[in-house]
Amino acid sequence: MATLKRNFFYSFFLTTSNYLMSLVVFPYVSRVLGPESLGLVSFVNGTVGCFTLLATMGINSLGIREVARWRHNHTKLSEIYSSLLALSIISTIIGVAGFITTCILIPNLREHRMLVAFGVPCIIFQVLVIEWFYKGIEDFRYITIRGVIVKTCYIVAVFLFIKNPNDYVIYFILITATFAINAIINLIHTRKFARFSFHTISIRQWIRPFLYLGSYTILGALYTTFNLLFLGIVTNDTQVGYYAVSVKVFTIILGTFTALTSVLMPRMSAMLANKQEQEFIHHVKRTISTFTVLAIPLTILGITYSPIIVTLIAGDAYAPAILPMQILMPLIFLIGYEQILVVQILTPLNRDRLILRNSLLTAVLAIVLNFCIVKVLGATGSAIIWTSCELFLVILSQIYTSRLTGISFPWKEALSILTVCLPGITAIIIINQITENIWLQAILGTIFFLSIYLSIQLFITKNEACKQLVAALSKKQSGKNQ
Repeated sequence: MATLKRNFFYSFFLTTSNYLMSLVVFPYVSRVLGPESLGLVSFVNGTVGCFTLLATMGINSLGIREVARWRHNHTKLSEIYSSLLALSIISTIIGVAGFITTCILIPNLREHRMLVAFGVPCIIFQVLVIEWFYKGIEDFRYITIRGVIVKTCYIVAVFLFIKNPNDYVIYFILITATFAINAIINLIHTRKFARFSFHTISIRQWIRPFLYLGSYTILGALYTTFNLLFLGIVTNDTQVGYYAVSVKVFTIILGTFTALTSVLMPRMSAMLANKQEQEFIHHVKRTISTFTVLAIPLTILGITYSPIIVTLIAGDAYAPAILPMQILMPLIFLIGYEQILVVQILTPLNRDRLILRNSLLTAVLAIVLNFCIVKVLGATGSAIIWTSCELFLVILSQIYTSRLTGISFPWKEALSILTVCLPGITAIIIINQITENIWLQAILGTIFFLSIYLSIQLFITKNEACKQLVAALSKKQSGKNQ
């Protein structure tokens, strides 16, 4: 239990620090580069991301699982490490070949040869980071320390070298250098735990799980990463810049929120393994209640204050990113709820084929929508596609979850929470009428909204999930003070 808490602390610290560092770097980069240069880098980087997914496929899930299984057997661990690294290298060659071919065929990419040239090592080093190995042996302390040091160096370099919109190539070089440094350090440090040997490589047995586990990731990318690539192909760099900003800002907000389900998944799997079906269902329902209490008001605040958030983080030049961000904000609820259904319920129930089928149907919807609306609506269309696809996936996952476990969507609870939010929304409207200062509107509106919301939930509706959250926070705070 102590190890689990320690690993969670390191993982949480790394995740939080990454998003805090993004809050430091991104406002500076977005203002210095401007929508067009930032959009160009995002377009190339998004293309790199697509082919990195193709190169890695299911190596992360497969690697973590197999390394964790054999981490106490040095001989077997070295064999697994050698085989999976060799498989990754082969898939990387295929991914790089696909990237180069795509860049030759697409005019919008072909004309930016310098960025494309650095895209190749960016793909290679992202694969060679082999974070799956360290997660498998649960060396989260090392992951955290290395990650924070390298990220800090990256931040310093950004402020030193990025001075005007023409520095977009340097910016992309710094992104690539970050992956290169992480990969080199990891490969050297790995020698403490396992040795790479050509004599122990056995790839054939890993090809099928590598492709199968990767299929889910690739299909999911068709309505996330692929959106950016397609947007850059059919519109222009400026539209990509607006969409990239809306996604980045949304991602920073979402950041630590989805950590809840990923932390709870091992416990849920253990409950099913121990035949604790009733406890499993009770735990899921409690998680849904807690999540709903948090996600709905956060979504409302996100939609309301998107104009201020975009202006604060990216600047006035990115005003057209406000609407795409508002369209993306419901993903706070949709992605979180989907993770509960998929990660906490369907995955522990070993419904991998069902998950894959749902992802395939959603991917088909994403492709159709991309061809239908992105060229006309630009960044707004890409945002509509992502939100629509996540909603479609939630509906499919909920249908099968209800059939398998009897757990249905919490309509009554969601409507109750929306009703409780209405007085807070009224307070925001009144404050906006009293003052025209956007910062006062945001600060006072958020304070009044949350105060009214919590007061009603605790003292009038007496929401159990809300009471448990407050009690847990109070207990944690009292523990610190003792």
